[in-house]
Formats: sequence, C-alpha cells, structure tokens
Amino acid sequence: MNILIIGNGFDLAHDLPTQYVLFLNYTKVCASYGKINNQIKKKEKEKVRGVDQSLINHFAYLISCKKERFDEISALVENNIWLKHFDRIQTGEGWIDFESEISRIVQVFEDARKTIVNEITSGKRRGRMTQGQFSVLSSFIESDSSDRGINSLYNLFHKSEF
Repeated sequence: MNILIIGNGFDLAHDLPTQYVLFLNYTKVCASYGKINNQIKKKEKEKVRGVDQSLINHFAYLISCKKERFDEISALVENNIWLKHFDRIQTGEGWIDFESEISRIVQVFEDARKTIVNEITSGKRRGRMTQGQFSVLSSFIESDSSDRGINSLYNLFHKSEF
C-alpha cells in the first residue's frame, strides 16, 4: 500500500496559490468585479492599477462561460461578515491567522452570551455585553447598532450565514 502524506507547506512548495492573502484578494476582486470591469471599459486604467489581471480575466471567463458559477461565488462573497472582518484586521503582509481569529470571535461571542444571561438572571431587566466584548464583535453587528444586548447577538446569529 502506498500512502501519500501531505503536510503544511506542500501547496506552497508546488507553487499553488493557496495563501490566505490570495484568497482574500480573490474575494475582493469578485465583490468589485462589476465596478472594475466598468472602469476598464471606460479606459480608466489608473483606477484598476494593482488589481491582478489574471483575476480580472478569470472573472470575465466565468461570466461569459459559467455565469451560474460566478453568481454562486458572488452570492457567497457579497456582504460576508467574515470576509469583511478578515479584510479589516489583515496585517501589512496580508497575514491573518484565520483559525485563531475565528476561535477568538467564537469565544468572545460565547462570553458575551454568558454575560448577558448572567445579568438577566441576576435580576437586571436587560443584559448587556461588556464594552470589550462589543468592541470585538462590532464588525459582526450592524454598523448602525449601538445595542450591546441580546438583540445584537440574536441578530448576529440569525442574520448571518456562517
């Protein structure tokens, strides 16, 4: 029996474009492809400087030959709170420890839930998460909301596609 073990670094050693920063760039170009394409048509090349031409070509191909696939990808990318969050916290090198960041958000989310429940069960009419919890979760709560209570968590849980 032959077994092939693929470990960390296999993809990069074989020049596969699998870095997180490339994934985020892919999603950003996908989300703004319509705007980018209009700027290209209007010959506003300076506005699309820095955009990976191979991605522009990729999305042009998807739209012309596999429109359903492009629409599916666009729907997954559009208004995705995780992608917006990762874009916001990305470092200068494009590095994000996705797994640790997801874990951190889930832990803060659970702590906020416990904080709110504890406040309500201790007799307060309305529970509120701490300011620190709210700060961490703020990119997941509608930007016009200053509510640090259960409604924010409820909306976050029920309106998001995780």
